[in-house]
Amino acid sequence: MRVFILSSAPASLSILESLQPYNTVGKLKSLRVTQADVDTQQENLEILVEVERLRNLVADLGATAAYLSQAEMLLESGHPWIAQAQAARREILDAGARLRATRGKVASKLAPTDPEARRSAILGT
Repeated sequence: MRVFILSSAPASLSILESLQPYNTVGKLKSLRVTQADVDTQQENLEILVEVERLRNLVADLGATAAYLSQAEMLLESGHPWIAQAQAARREILDAGARLRATRGKVASKLAPTDPEARRSAILGT
């Protein structure tokens, strides 16, 4: 996943940088970007937004998860809250597994199994 993000970022950045000179209508007439180029970059931006959203979610939940883990360790083993916390953890992990199963588009783009698709994803072609 990290390899795709890092390798597709320069391709996205180079496309965006190449658009900077086109700041007037006259200059836009000589634009050489195809619809396929735009579509590819749109997919890359959507994936980047999704990865950024997930990164923020992990960062937001990290402190809470650490606090709850510490609380669980400090309580007696038979405390009723521990059973509730473990049940909630199982529910969250199950929901995460279901979410990963439905995120096929992002997962397949991030880690394509076909060597040609992987090469294409990395090169942005």
